[in-house]
Amino acid sequence: MRVLKNVFFITTLISLLSACDIRVLNPKSDTASTQTDLIHFSFLIMLLVLITVFVLLFLFVRKYRDISGRHDQPVQTKGNKKLEWTWTIIPIVLLTILAVPTVIVTYSQSPNSEAHEKDTKDTVHIQVKAEQFSWSFVYDNGKVSQDELYLPSDKTIVFHLQSNDVIHSFWVPSLGGKVDVLPHKENTMEIKGIETGTYQGKCAEFCGTDHTKMRFTTHVVTENEFNSWLDKKSNK
Repeated sequence: MRVLKNVFFITTLISLLSACDIRVLNPKSDTASTQTDLIHFSFLIMLLVLITVFVLLFLFVRKYRDISGRHDQPVQTKGNKKLEWTWTIIPIVLLTILAVPTVIVTYSQSPNSEAHEKDTKDTVHIQVKAEQFSWSFVYDNGKVSQDELYLPSDKTIVFHLQSNDVIHSFWVPSLGGKVDVLPHKENTMEIKGIETGTYQGKCAEFCGTDHTKMRFTTHVVTENEFNSWLDKKSNK
């Protein structure tokens, strides 16, 4: 009965969480696709480790199971150098295999300020201001929008992230990973190859009592639509 209660609780919890309109592994940009591939790669490594552990567990349980009438004891060994080297080297190799692409992806997606200064036509810079409990977005022409972010689909987007009070975290799961927004330091984030559509964003760092309300909507439109929106006098 207790098992059934636990299963019911877990099923209900998963059902409630699945109702959330924020999907982490549903990439809608080149940046998010690369990050998602890295996540899938790490899942594959973890799956291989899990399968290996369960196979070894099954073999050991089967080999050394208690058999009626059996009184012999397994040979006790100590200081098996081969085994010690094996379970030391394998984790190091696995971590290296995962670390190399992670470092490459991290540095390849870091904004290059010199490159952006030379090629401003293909780059849109947006100042992101976070405060309890809302987001403000300042565009190149000085226009400001609050809790609604507008982006052109065929441009490289560079966000300049700053907080007016406490630590926040800028996150649009469909477009890329989360980046901390700090009160005394500017962090940057670059996103490329965004698909048109509407995506939900949020603060991913607990920042106060109304943290859950600190969300925003991202509208990715064509360049013409983006320019038309920028030209409107209203800053709402």
